[in-house]
Amino acid sequence: MPRRATAGLLLLAGSAVSVPFAAGYLLPQRGFVLLGIAAFAGYSAFALAVVLAVAAAVRQWPVALGLAVGLLAQGAVLAPAYVADDPLKGPRLVVMTTNVFFGLADLEAVVRTVRERRVDVLGVQELTPAAVEGLRAAGLEELLPHSTLRPAPSATGAGMWSRFPGSAVPTWPSTFEGAATDVEVGGMRLRIRVLHPPPPRGALVQTWQRNYDGFVDAARREPAGNVLLLGDFNASVHHRRLRELMGDRWRDAGAIAGAGLVRTWGPRVKLLDPDHVLVDQAMGVAAFDLVSVRGSDHRAVVATVVLATRR
Repeated sequence: MPRRATAGLLLLAGSAVSVPFAAGYLLPQRGFVLLGIAAFAGYSAFALAVVLAVAAAVRQWPVALGLAVGLLAQGAVLAPAYVADDPLKGPRLVVMTTNVFFGLADLEAVVRTVRERRVDVLGVQELTPAAVEGLRAAGLEELLPHSTLRPAPSATGAGMWSRFPGSAVPTWPSTFEGAATDVEVGGMRLRIRVLHPPPPRGALVQTWQRNYDGFVDAARREPAGNVLLLGDFNASVHHRRLRELMGDRWRDAGAIAGAGLVRTWGPRVKLLDPDHVLVDQAMGVAAFDLVSVRGSDHRAVVATVVLATRR
């Protein structure tokens, strides 16, 4: 193949694999197509590195240089998620969020994970009335006796169980149910919110946008203090609306722990990251892990949160 044609193909390939990154950080995210593409932004740099390696192997040096510049630009945005923050000290809280797939997931496995991981707070999405009874029957309330529950049919219910007593507080406005409570841990007051906006599919894109409008507005009015957000956000860290919600107050626990490319959801293969634990700027993260739950299309997220931090 002529060198000019090879260069053209390499540039085309480099541009194509960079589209998800562009959708995540450069293009407007108004419709389902761009929202869907943006969710894969974390893969762009890896694919671009492969194209760069091919360009170098065939000695297309000008093309390789251009691809390297693009890769460096993407790396500057994505690389911090692969570098863990310095270790911090303070009271620790193990939190877990899990989507139980219309209440049909293996609820005994959920309780077993709570027991084995010594979870202190569990947030559940797609919590049906039957799932509440199933979790109780599996012994959840022997481990986490305090709860704030808003079960509902299908995918719309949510709830929270805690090792610590707490007082329920108003939830943020949302199409699906949420849960919120204030607890005291290690002498510190902590507010925990479980969030679950609807997915941005088809006609629901506008509903999803309105939910995030409400979240961002409510976040501005959230009083100062330790506030922890967890749940199925139906948004990747590469989605602008989630980044708007996080603002300069919340950070993703996976990024703090240096987990890199987090994959919690997929009907068959887990590829995307809608499930998050978002910690207030005053907090740290000592550990982060994903746990498969049989019968659910989501992995559970388990994070050890450091509440009051000091170097």
